[in-house]
Amino acid sequence: MYDNYILKILEFQGSDIEFYDVNAVDIKGVKTICVYARIKNKDNSVVTCPECGSISIYKKSYSVRTIRHLSTFKCPCIVKLTQKRYQCKDCKKTFNETSSFVKKRCRISNDVKLAIIDECRKKQSFEDVAERLNISTYSVEKEFDSNVAIERNNLSSVICIDEFKADTNYGKYALIIGNPVNGEILDILPKRTQDYLFYYFNLINVKERDNVEYYITDLFESYRTIHRVFFPNSVHIADRFHWIRIATKAFNDTRIKEMNYIKKKAELKCNIEDRNELMHMYTIIKSNYRILLANKYKKEPAYFDTEMRACISGIENPTIQDILEYILNNNETIKEAYDLLQSIYKIASLSTFEGFIEDLNGWFNEVKQTNNIFFKSVMNTYKSWKTEIRNSFIINQLTKTRLTNGFIEGKNNLCKVVKRVGFGFKNFDVLRNRIMYEGNKELTITNKNK
Repeated sequence: MYDNYILKILEFQGSDIEFYDVNAVDIKGVKTICVYARIKNKDNSVVTCPECGSISIYKKSYSVRTIRHLSTFKCPCIVKLTQKRYQCKDCKKTFNETSSFVKKRCRISNDVKLAIIDECRKKQSFEDVAERLNISTYSVEKEFDSNVAIERNNLSSVICIDEFKADTNYGKYALIIGNPVNGEILDILPKRTQDYLFYYFNLINVKERDNVEYYITDLFESYRTIHRVFFPNSVHIADRFHWIRIATKAFNDTRIKEMNYIKKKAELKCNIEDRNELMHMYTIIKSNYRILLANKYKKEPAYFDTEMRACISGIENPTIQDILEYILNNNETIKEAYDLLQSIYKIASLSTFEGFIEDLNGWFNEVKQTNNIFFKSVMNTYKSWKTEIRNSFIINQLTKTRLTNGFIEGKNNLCKVVKRVGFGFKNFDVLRNRIMYEGNKELTITNKNK
């Protein structure tokens, strides 16, 4: 009965262990539970030599192994396991009796090994796992690397592709492929270069590639080349967030250029009042960039009635609408860029697959009437990617929403968190397995040693 309680408290695996003493000892100033145990005698069991299979075995001596086990009552736990040592009369091989508690030549119990694999599914570093289980970081890394080898998942009907900063032994960027329908990470690649992507997708059979119906990426030219070569029967969708971001960047570049122009103009003014007026405009444009970038087609009317802690033209605590009107009425360059940006927001929010081309051509005419070099660059990009951008208005029949890369952007955040809490990974394979293991909760793992 005493042994059964200890087995339950210490969560021992198997039933071939019996206890004969338990003490609290001090090891390097740390209170540690020390359990003394031995392997039970098995009735009618025949010991055979692992080398030659002979049954001519005799008991030579005993050996005591110190095994680290799961912490108990917030105290480290070690097990002093006494094992019989046998010798074969035929081949003279010596060996210990086996136990389900610990493997041969291991200093940590099987339960600790299972706990390592379970803890590595949480967002924490190998050092954190080692500290929690009272073992070395090397043991955690070795056990994870030995047991977790995750193969890629099959390509789905909808795939998302995006890169993230990895900084591993393969290079600066890695690439992630996901299935937005069921929220599954399909694979993580060490590079995003075109030659490596050609090599990778060449390894996938044509039948599996032909199952892909929608292929969603950002506006990276190599992704378009991969689509044309390996997924010609699928619909290539340029992610909405990415093509809108090109326009927001163009507006920001315009804003910064205009701010610098105002600042230099103020420095040349001799009149203090003129200089202060220009610097006031500079400050207003600089500090209210979020208001200028806001999508008025998605904001509620109450947003523009929100009071701000600012002072413009004698108005204390002006509303967001007051700030907008002040900037746009006093700076023609910002107003022109603002109108072009809001037109893109309108197209992205209100346009349809059928009416997109007409709406975009109308926006092109607006850009041509301006001298804004940043938005003219955006126009050239949109012309090149017109078909893929139009496809971003396709409605997913299952969710009744547009197909986007939003899912994979969320997984990118997971990748960054795993990398950050692990203080970086130089070995790409370890980083890949950690992300795949944490990102796919239902994923089964493969033991490398099998």
